[in-house]
Amino acid sequence: MAQLGSAPGLGPGGRGFESPLPDVINEIDSAKYIAFSSLKSNGTPVSTAVWVVPFADGYGFTTGASSFKIKRITKNPNITVCVCDRSGAVKPNATIYHGTSCVLDEISSEQVARAIRSKYFVLGRLLHIFGAVAGVLRPSKRVGNTAIKFVLQN
Repeated sequence: MAQLGSAPGLGPGGRGFESPLPDVINEIDSAKYIAFSSLKSNGTPVSTAVWVVPFADGYGFTTGASSFKIKRITKNPNITVCVCDRSGAVKPNATIYHGTSCVLDEISSEQVARAIRSKYFVLGRLLHIFGAVAGVLRPSKRVGNTAIKFVLQN
């Protein structure tokens, strides 16, 4: 079962660790979108294109607290990621990376959200505004109020 995590240190300069995977870091740090794949209880992978930022000893992204991604990684923290386009399409020769994931606490989730707004500047701020409006109009459909952290295996 995935555990709640809290980890300080954001951003490429604030990563706070020496990665054994420098090529991975360059590829993932420079990507606009990452295909994050988690597993259903029957083992079927489900992939979603997400914005990702370096977070502590891995990467983080935001999602809704009641999203199926949260439910899937709570049951099985094993994930795969690879670079994709905005629609989630993965190139045939894309490198697939394996890792584990966890749901972050509220403070860490806000740190990830701030990092995303910074990295994706205009679009990140629009998403934040959209999420605030959606949260007022439909509290059960809040956008990006929880974060997931994943750490890649070497």
